[in-house]
Amino acid sequence: MSGRLRPLGLALGTVGVGAEAPAGRLGVTEAQVREEVFAACRVLAGEGLVEAYGHVSARLPGSPHVVVTPRYAPSLVRGPEDLVVVDLDGARVAGDADPPLEVWMHTEVYRARPEVGALCRTHSPAATAWSTLGEPLRPVHGFGAFLGVEVPVFPIPFLITDAALGRALAEALGGAEAVLLRGNGQLVTGRRVAEACVKALFLEQSARVHLLARCAGTPRVWTAEEVARRTGPDVPYDHFGRAWDYYRAKHAVAGRRRRRAAGRG
Repeated sequence: MSGRLRPLGLALGTVGVGAEAPAGRLGVTEAQVREEVFAACRVLAGEGLVEAYGHVSARLPGSPHVVVTPRYAPSLVRGPEDLVVVDLDGARVAGDADPPLEVWMHTEVYRARPEVGALCRTHSPAATAWSTLGEPLRPVHGFGAFLGVEVPVFPIPFLITDAALGRALAEALGGAEAVLLRGNGQLVTGRRVAEACVKALFLEQSARVHLLARCAGTPRVWTAEEVARRTGPDVPYDHFGRAWDYYRAKHAVAGRRRRRAAGRG
């Protein structure tokens, strides 16, 4: 590997989140994970992917528990100390506020997907519009390829308010990078908060590009081979780390900076 410095131990060269388990984050502290979740709240709110609703979560290092945003708007989270810790049954184990009403979508996906380390629950306009078509979203541009060959649609349009619905959502997600909830936002996975947050941004871009292209004709979707080539280990730099740095700077969220890598595109 080159000498590039990737923030908070990120090693995000491939689409397949199963390539590396979150438990591999050696040296990462709970404080760092909390700071990442808080930063994601600022970025997603600033980019219009969450408003009054939405939430972000992450597994805590060396713990079976999950840290998640409380039951109010992500933009109103004042700092990492406002976050709530829950177990995989959705019960609060630390924090002063209640966990989100849809905490089950987090806990059941973590239970089903041990390699997933973070989740972003968003309400992105273009991706929500696409979900009403009932069609999986397939990539038609480069950043969309980081969501895999298709993003499935969960057909139930209601809030995920119990474990049974959470399990159904996790089943619809399967091994995909994200899932569209019909008319009700999205859930995006990542090995790290940075990855989940950036993929949420890429998902919205992908839906927007696809919808615009459909106005002119039939978009040409990427093949599995093209997706693999675009997102595989030979990519010359870390797309997630670079985008994470940019959006944190754009929304004035402090954090560790990366050295500039050669071969920037």
